Amino acid sequence: MILPARPQKLDYLKRLGINAIQLLPINENAVGGGGGGARRGRGAPATQPTTSPQANASTQPNGARAGAANRGGGRGDYDWGYDPSSYFAIKRSYGTPLDFLDFVNLCHAHGIAVIVDVVYNHMNGRTLLRNFGGYTTPEYPNGIYFNDAAHGTSPWGPRPDFSRPQVAAFIEDNALMYMTQFGCDGERWDSVANMRAFTGRANTAPNPDGIQLMRKTFDASRAGQPGRILIAEDLRNDPIVTKPTTSGGLGFNTQWDNTTCAAVRAAVTGDDADRKLAALARAIDRKIGDNPFGRVIYSEDHDQVGHPPRDIRVPALVDPQDPQSLRAKRLSTLAAAIIITSPGVPMLFQGQEMLDPRTFTFGVNVPMDWSRVESQAGTIRLYQDLIALRRNLLERTAGLKGEHVSVHHIDEANHTLAYHRWDKGGAGDDVIVVINLSQNAIPGLKIGFPRAGKWTVRFNSAANNYDAQFTERTSAGITAAANAADGMEYSGSVAMGPYSVVILSQD
Repeated sequence: MILPARPQKLDYLKRLGINAIQLLPINENAVGGGGGGARRGRGAPATQPTTSPQANASTQPNGARAGAANRGGGRGDYDWGYDPSSYFAIKRSYGTPLDFLDFVNLCHAHGIAVIVDVVYNHMNGRTLLRNFGGYTTPEYPNGIYFNDAAHGTSPWGPRPDFSRPQVAAFIEDNALMYMTQFGCDGERWDSVANMRAFTGRANTAPNPDGIQLMRKTFDASRAGQPGRILIAEDLRNDPIVTKPTTSGGLGFNTQWDNTTCAAVRAAVTGDDADRKLAALARAIDRKIGDNPFGRVIYSEDHDQVGHPPRDIRVPALVDPQDPQSLRAKRLSTLAAAIIITSPGVPMLFQGQEMLDPRTFTFGVNVPMDWSRVESQAGTIRLYQDLIALRRNLLERTAGLKGEHVSVHHIDEANHTLAYHRWDKGGAGDDVIVVINLSQNAIPGLKIGFPRAGKWTVRFNSAANNYDAQFTERTSAGITAAANAADGMEYSGSVAMGPYSVVILSQD
């Protein structure tokens, strides 16, 4: 039994500073697929660092960061939840509906919102709705709940027939249930591209009934439950996904951004000489549509860390031989710092703040290793500090919550980059983020600043208070003088450790 959540684990998340968790799908599902294929997974064992002992993992609560539903139950019951079979049933190995309600209430008592992943683009081939009552025809081979032979097969299983009012109402009621009956604060809709179009299996025609279903559901949600966040996994970089329904859009608040994820992961892997900072700069400055917060950004999610050999944890990607090496620590935390300081909705994956190197493999029990709370205390403190700056808890970094960004310094030869973040502009609002993607320390990197005077170092990822292997000491700050650089009137000299990020702002 995983639910109800253990309060001490939510205490940990609160101390970490996150303000929302996103669960993988929690409805009853057909583990391992069958009759239409499994949604995820390739059956490989979880990878382990070659120079570290096997983790002594303990069961975690159903409440880690975004993308982090927990799995439990009987032997072999370690799915990701993307093979839905019974939409209105909470997965038995997670607990009862009352357990889930208690979990949501406990999260809220800790100031943490709950977002749940939902899957409506397909069902599993073993769902009881398939061939319901034994009814099939050549035109409708999966029965009355599913689309016709030409449109009814998605890459992962039979596609519901959104054109039937009864089917559309069934899905709408289920989506609203999580927010109205359980009090969830939002939803992440899986593979929206396979709802708004008949993608895959050689048919890419638009699906107007899927579009209408989403618009109707979201309008109903906002009318009855205002303030809920609706997230799309569309992965087509289409602004229509986050346009309001009144403007012809689908009505989501934001959507997952795999493009930025790929750019950040590419920037922190490989040799220094192969890094392309221009691509990283485009990712930092990127928008999908008009709203900078119309994208969810991350360096790890369940797909990106669950499909070896390439889609694995960032520390293991940086250093496959020793994911706990100094290089892996520096570059993986650098990747997280870029995500947390860039415009968008930043997301972490469970255990990322503990430098967990294990692949989150489908079908394998990879629970949180809570012993790393002690062994990786310094890295966790680094993430706490980053999150506090992002949320402007010290009231000196409001720019990190703002909409504006300008990448004003790019030096491909020396592998340095800097960007200016601001909301309204002014002291305590303007923020400068400086990145060194080189293995070499830089005693004094000349960077442009928007104003003269003292700029305080709020964060230095290479500071020795985060890890005994780090050698840098955080300076009090620098003074920007009237000496133009990087297109700005003022400049100052910033000391940079190897593979590090420095964040500065003014009082």
